[in-house]
Amino acid sequence: MASTLKASAMKRFVPRYFDIGVNFTDPMFHGHYNGKPHHDSDLSLVLERARLFNVEKILATGSTLEESRRTMEMCRNHQGFLYSTVGVHPCSVTEFIDNPESHLQQLRELALEGKQLGIVKAFGEIGLDYDRLHYASADLQREYFKKQLDIAVDCDLPLFLHMRAACDDFIKIIEPYLASSSSSSSTSNGKLTRKHHVVHSFTGTLPELKRLVELGFYISVNGCSLKTEENLQVAAEIPLERLMIETDAPWCEIRKSHAGYKYLTGYPNAYYPEIAIEEDQASSEQTAQQKPTSKKKAVVQLHDHLPFPNIKKEKMATFEIQPEAQIGIRAPPLIKSRNEPVFVGLVAEVMAKLKQVEPEVLIDIAYKNSVEVFDVYPDRK
Repeated sequence: MASTLKASAMKRFVPRYFDIGVNFTDPMFHGHYNGKPHHDSDLSLVLERARLFNVEKILATGSTLEESRRTMEMCRNHQGFLYSTVGVHPCSVTEFIDNPESHLQQLRELALEGKQLGIVKAFGEIGLDYDRLHYASADLQREYFKKQLDIAVDCDLPLFLHMRAACDDFIKIIEPYLASSSSSSSTSNGKLTRKHHVVHSFTGTLPELKRLVELGFYISVNGCSLKTEENLQVAAEIPLERLMIETDAPWCEIRKSHAGYKYLTGYPNAYYPEIAIEEDQASSEQTAQQKPTSKKKAVVQLHDHLPFPNIKKEKMATFEIQPEAQIGIRAPPLIKSRNEPVFVGLVAEVMAKLKQVEPEVLIDIAYKNSVEVFDVYPDRK
């Protein structure tokens, strides 16, 4: 009887996802790969797929001032679904060199404007990245991490933070800005008035995780956080009450070579409940599958874990989409090796199994953490 009730509850559970990190300005979402065009922008189809599988909120990020502007403008057209950050990634801080004061002022004004509009929900992506010093020196990264933190104090927004191979300097710089957990003051006094911030795309060590959690940070994970067995051991130690999930699309997918891949199961499951299809589509699917194929036309393959075609970017321009098909071999296709928000449920599945909790527990806690930190609730825009 108990097992019957549990199965019934599982059937009723509908996930709610908040993907807290997506790079929609990346050329891959607009058909360009490594500088070459392969197909028209399919961003609208990417968003439709995300909605279909219960991605209710997305935080879209920008790595530069210009990307932040473009991201904010895009989010204006999807209010209540898409929100944005404003900030300059540590690998992009060279853009400040020519006219630093003007650039910093423009960044401040954009963040405040977006906050007033209810679109900008975090300041970032800012921080340090010592893995990629060929883009910007450590000295330059530290200088503009501090200067952007000064802006963040004025903006009163949660921080969306990046930290790679730089934990000691990262903490040394940011700790003086952090509000005391016991402080109830609404004035900044040179400190961040918000008490909750997130370190996204975490790939650090267990001691680094413990230091960040002790300082009050939330930790967000994606496919890059789940590459190795050591990564999995660290991810398993993230407290549920501090966990968020993301794709960091179009990058950081969970690949077959990743240690976390072994935890993934096929559609349908608790993370991706079954989607009912119309009788006409079912008939069309069956016909398409039974049609003989020529040597020149390869058989369409569905993704290993989701009910969408999975094709190479070169095939997108000529792929035949059935207009009414939401899923199946004639639905709008996924592009191989391009991550997107619909895959956030895969991150949830790996994390639930690492944390040894039921799917609904992990999914609901991660969603609750995200909406609370970014002040985005289902009944609010």
